[in-house]
Amino acid sequence: MPSPGGGGAVVAPAAPLVGRDADVSRLAAVLAQAGEGAGSLVLVLGEAGIGKTRLCAELSRWHRRRGGRVLLGRAAAQEASIPFAAVADALRGARRAEPAVWAAARARAEVLWAVAPELASGPGGPGRSADRPVLFEALLDAVDEAAGDGTALWVLDDLHWADDSTWEFVRYAARRVADLALVLAVTYREEEIGPSHPWWPGLVQLKREPSVLCLPLARLSAADGERIARAVGPALPEATVAAIVERGAGTPLLVEELASLAARPGDLLGVPDIVRATVRERAGRLDPAGRALLEVAAVAGLEADAQLLASVLPGGQPGDLVSAGLLDQEDEGRFRFRHPLLHEAAYQEVPAERRRALHEQLAAAIAASGSYPAERVAVHLERAGRPEAALSVLETAAGEANRAGQAGREATLRLSSFQLACRHRSLAARRAELEDAAMRGLFTAQHWSELAPLIRGAWPRRGALPHAERARLAAMFSAYLFWAGSLTQAFTVATDELTSLEERGALDDGAALLREAALIAWFMGDGIAARAFVDRALDVARRTGDLNLEIRASPIDIVIAYGEQRDAQAAIARMRENAALARAQGLVVDEGWALLYLSFITGRLSDVEAARQEAERIGAWFWVAVLSRPGSS
Repeated sequence: MPSPGGGGAVVAPAAPLVGRDADVSRLAAVLAQAGEGAGSLVLVLGEAGIGKTRLCAELSRWHRRRGGRVLLGRAAAQEASIPFAAVADALRGARRAEPAVWAAARARAEVLWAVAPELASGPGGPGRSADRPVLFEALLDAVDEAAGDGTALWVLDDLHWADDSTWEFVRYAARRVADLALVLAVTYREEEIGPSHPWWPGLVQLKREPSVLCLPLARLSAADGERIARAVGPALPEATVAAIVERGAGTPLLVEELASLAARPGDLLGVPDIVRATVRERAGRLDPAGRALLEVAAVAGLEADAQLLASVLPGGQPGDLVSAGLLDQEDEGRFRFRHPLLHEAAYQEVPAERRRALHEQLAAAIAASGSYPAERVAVHLERAGRPEAALSVLETAAGEANRAGQAGREATLRLSSFQLACRHRSLAARRAELEDAAMRGLFTAQHWSELAPLIRGAWPRRGALPHAERARLAAMFSAYLFWAGSLTQAFTVATDELTSLEERGALDDGAALLREAALIAWFMGDGIAARAFVDRALDVARRTGDLNLEIRASPIDIVIAYGEQRDAQAAIARMRENAALARAQGLVVDEGWALLYLSFITGRLSDVEAARQEAERIGAWFWVAVLSRPGSS
């Protein structure tokens, strides 16, 4: 992101130009057309740091190597009130880099002294100023004459900081350039020249001119961002590069800045100074009410709606933050910071006590609206310094999800609760309980990728657990290994733990593990072992009166029996009965499993669709897991 008070940033040579091949090709084609006498005005636009200056620099080097004339003039914020400042900068640069252009300008000093006073022979210059069209023609003639039989590329960088006279020249040149061997490339930040800017109507008309090419630069892909980060910091760890790419969000200069910071000894992934300076400069354009609203927006998050902002600060005008180049309006009443790093910098500018107070207010407003997930309320409460209140919100929402049969939603909330407890010492006493609840929820919903780190972390500690808890952990671990594709390891875990339980006379505590062993054996093609395990599981369930376990084990028994007897009607009837019983008991995931197994037996598309819809409704992932299970087709 360029400095607020200067021209476009000059990208370090270490950072390659990536993701712009199509743009370079278009500009090369425009220069080729100009060589045939059909010039163009090119508007290169995009947000700060997107690479406008770098693209034009690359084009200039390419053109100069082929013998073309190149002029470069930069506008600067501190010179915004000086007439023709960027044009004068180009002429003065030509004095050293393109002497032929300077000579052609001196030959027209009687007119062009108004642009660069040093062109005049005397100290005071001519006594009469030329009309603007005459001045503009003299500028174009000087460049065209200096180009001779070749082609000229003239770059006016950062037009958003230019004065009205320079803008007039650009508009005039658009009408004349088609007859010249000249490409006039103008760069500007789109966030600086918006609908409220006085130049906006003229810019809209300018883009319709036949000689004008509009070249908006988009953000880079993640792969291109990674190339930049690795070029700047070849030794950066993979996780650091991934964080840089995510936070840089496709803005080349910011990816490079972050990579440079990360490559320094002891430096963490902070917010680059250039971003902080940009936020301060743009915030300086706001009145006190606007700056207060900026604080609320920053604390609200990367995006927020006008209604939420108004609930904390009535009368605020989010449009002022859009005009200042800090926010974008996504749609009616919804706003988003133009870049994640702008949001980070704005958030860090809010004093700590003020941040906590605003988080508290936002949490109350969000909870009162009922339009946001519980996690968002909890985040604000946590940042307000109230982790206990945040945990209460998450647990209440998890209970509601459980009662509504939303297994996936409950699992996510249980995991969030445990992660919250891990971040705060005041919740340390509840970590073990919350970890267990999270693992149970994730296991029930079959959220294997989220369960994996928890289950692998807990497994080495199994020796300290009571028989029942250890058996339940083994059931979860073997199931995870099974769905991860490690069938042999899954079967070994299950059978080893069952043997240990049987030796201690505690096999009744391992009924759920027996069920998992039966399922694994069945998928491994060992029907005899599968039958033995499921029979023992059902025996334990019936002896102990554990109806839920019986419901969960029965579908495996039904499928095994179907394979043994090939009695489809009996299997279908038993499976439908099992699904109905699971529904009556509120075992929504088990009902889904029964419907899924039913679809395997019937082969009907209607049953397949019913199982899929049930999986989506309850937020369980068993549907995807089964489709990707070993041996599926």
